[in-house]
This record gives sequence, structure tokens and C-alpha cells, in this order.
Amino acid sequence: MSNKFVVGADVGGTAVKWIAGTDPATPEFSGEIPTCPNNIEATFQSLVDVVRSETDRTVDLFGLACAGVFDPVTSILCGSPNLPGWQGKNIQQFAESAFPGAAVTVTNDVNAALVGEWMFGAGRGYDNLAMIALGTGVGGALIVNGQLISGSYNGAGEFGHMVIERNGLECACGSKGCLEAYTGARGIVQRSNSDLTVADLFKKADAGDKEAIDLFRETGEYLAIGVGNLINIINPDLVIIGGGVARAGDLILKPCIQDVSKYILASIKPEDVVVPAKLGVNAAAIGVAVMARGNS
Repeated sequence: MSNKFVVGADVGGTAVKWIAGTDPATPEFSGEIPTCPNNIEATFQSLVDVVRSETDRTVDLFGLACAGVFDPVTSILCGSPNLPGWQGKNIQQFAESAFPGAAVTVTNDVNAALVGEWMFGAGRGYDNLAMIALGTGVGGALIVNGQLISGSYNGAGEFGHMVIERNGLECACGSKGCLEAYTGARGIVQRSNSDLTVADLFKKADAGDKEAIDLFRETGEYLAIGVGNLINIINPDLVIIGGGVARAGDLILKPCIQDVSKYILASIKPEDVVVPAKLGVNAAAIGVAVMARGNS
């Protein structure tokens, strides 16, 4: 095991989760800071400040996982509805400026999360995997025959923007009826017709509130449509469900698994294929740290 010190950071629309250490599987440091969706400079400065406050180690490798479509040729974040102030920016340059001298790897956040789950989590031992990450938005990633799939234009895996409801709720991407509009945090709050956060709604559901329980049940039923589409198209070993919203657990996963069989042709047991992520909220930070180590 190399003793190079690596920082892995996962930038979402709401928060940046980060880990640091010499072994991504067992990080020595970890934490979370708020994302500034409209201010990339402020977010990077906050990340540098918190890492420096925790350790004085030299950062040899820096892996950055970012929500949206990242072009590895130009290093520009081409599309990221939940990070409007980051779109069109050269993410690689900002990352290199944050930790001067470190070798930098930049990728999509859910690609990184799936790599983490593949190496150390729910996907270990399998080579055909799909992942749906339920967060502020909804992202996705795909591994086929042991290869991470990016697509011709680096946008493969944007499962959150498959349309599941014609002329449905408006999505942050500008389209209507996207899976994200029904299963992402923003969509769940919108459908609740309240000013509560998703965390507040979790608490209400856990306390037995029928309206909150029904809201998450419906979310799981919408998720089942997306999962069924993926199984029909890709026929993976597993569909891994992760992200912050997935912390609702059975409130979402149970109705999703129950409904998936309505949409698939393959003779499978949905409970054998649709599984929760194991690495928790740090999956992408761990995954991109693994990628940074592999690229060094």
C-alpha cells in the first residue's frame, strides 16, 4: 500500500463530503462542508481550510467528484443543474490550485460512488453494475464488464433525467417529468407541499406520520419505474441505490422493490438485484480517492 496522502472530495448541490488518508478504504479524516452552488471559489477555499485544520500532511493526490457532466478533454463542467455557478468552469484548474503540487483526478460524482461501491461496498465481486444516487438531484453510473462507461460525450449514466411522467413536474434541468423531479430531495419537498426539509420529513415518517410515510412510498414507486427501465436495458448484476435520500431506507426501497416486477421482462427476483449502497455518504469521496491513487 502506497503511503501517499490522498484527499477525496464529493461535491453535490448541497454539501461537500471529503475524506483523507493513505488508504481510501479506511480514511484517517473525514467531514462535510456546505457547497456554495453559485460560488466555486468559496467552496474550494472552504474545503482547503477544513482539510488544513484537520491535518498538516502534504496532499500528494487529490480526487474531486463533481455532480454533472465533466468533459475530460477540456476539463470543463458542461452541465450541472444543481451547481449553476460551476457550469462552464475548468474544474481541473480549480482543483490544482486548491492543493498545489498534488496530482489531480476529476470525475462525475456518481461514477466515483459506483467505483467505491465496486471496490469496497455493495458491488464487490460483480462486474455489471448500475447505480442510482438520490441526493439533491438524482445521478447515475454504469459499469459493464468491469469497465466504467462514460459514453461518447461523457454523459452516460444520467439516469435521473430519464422521463418517467410525460408533462410531469418540472426538473432542475429544464425538462419535465424526469426521475429526479420525483425522487430527488428537491422533488420530494415539492411534492410534500410544505416548507420542511427531507430530513424533517424522514423524522415525521419515522414517528408514524401517515402523510410522510405515503410520500416516501410514492417516491419508491416512482423509483421503481426508473429501476425497471435500467434492468430492461442493461440487465445488470445489481442496481445499487445510494445517496443521501436513500438514507430513508425501507421507506423508499421496500415499495421500490415491490413495484419493480411490474416493469421488467427478465425472470429475476427484484430483491436480489435492487440493493442499498454500503459505503454511505462517503462513497463518492472514497471512490474518487481510489481513482486518484490508480491514476498516480
